[in-house]
Amino acid sequence: MVCGLDRLDRKILFMMASSLKLCTYNIEGFNDTKVSYLQQVINQNDIILLQEHWLFDCQSHLLNECLDNVNSHCISGMNADYALSRGRRFGGCAILWNISLKCSVEPIVCSNNRLCVVKVIFDSYSIIVCNMYMPCDNTGDINTYNEVWADAINICNAHDAQYVIFAGDLNTDLTRHNSAHTTGLIDLCRSENFTCVKTHPQCQIDYSYESKINGQKSCLDHFIISDNLHDSVQSCYVAHDYDNMSDHSVVYLNLLLNFDVSHILVDTVIENVSKPMWWKASHGNIVNYKTHLDQLLNDIDLPVHVISCTDVMCDRHKDHIQLYHDNIVVTN
Repeated sequence: MVCGLDRLDRKILFMMASSLKLCTYNIEGFNDTKVSYLQQVINQNDIILLQEHWLFDCQSHLLNECLDNVNSHCISGMNADYALSRGRRFGGCAILWNISLKCSVEPIVCSNNRLCVVKVIFDSYSIIVCNMYMPCDNTGDINTYNEVWADAINICNAHDAQYVIFAGDLNTDLTRHNSAHTTGLIDLCRSENFTCVKTHPQCQIDYSYESKINGQKSCLDHFIISDNLHDSVQSCYVAHDYDNMSDHSVVYLNLLLNFDVSHILVDTVIENVSKPMWWKASHGNIVNYKTHLDQLLNDIDLPVHVISCTDVMCDRHKDHIQLYHDNIVVTN
């Protein structure tokens, strides 16, 4: 009888559970040639962790402008001074979440530009999601590696959440037994009660990185989860897609959680809405746009009687103010 009740309990728990889909992807530079493939990835997932987008802070808006049905929190790997040097771009992390995911997302401030962190809040549970871009393990830069992990752990300790998910390009292959990164990661998981999903029985990943120079394959991209998510792992796999232009493949993680992860129906028409591609605009295009916008704004009647009103408690002009506001908005 007890065994029967146990099976029933598990069945009820399974019926109440819902899926959360995440992926991590080193995109090796975000630009218009990568938009189509990245949009496919977004459409299949709830939370997407990007590394090496190569965007400056002033360009972070491009992720929201070029991609449909997504919001983002973006950290640049380069400071403003580097923009003046015109050197090769590098680094950067971003977390994207599908707008259909019924939750609130709070970006967490971090001074380490190898980290991008958010708190995802559902009705009764919350998850710290930490995106990481680590230095290569053949550089001997173990101090930076340890600093990134230390900052990530401190953030988790400072923000209350039931679950923690780290992911990204950790530049660590667990088969490299002589690597300080590998031993450091194993020790960290043991001491902090984390699980490297690569070692999970539901994980089926052969490699996540293939060098375009020599064809060498490695598993550098990982999910690290708090131990209380271990039994929630339904699958972890990699997709080696022909239209992926990065050396790194997308690594997917599907979790079956015992709380509601609801999704809002998003009108598919939103994908067909025209968006201005400002990064493609020439100086002449921008000048013409400004001139045209000035003409439209000059044609809007200024409600002088509203401006000249001296009654601080006046509520007679609400409709006029709203109309003036609406006329300005539609000109853009």
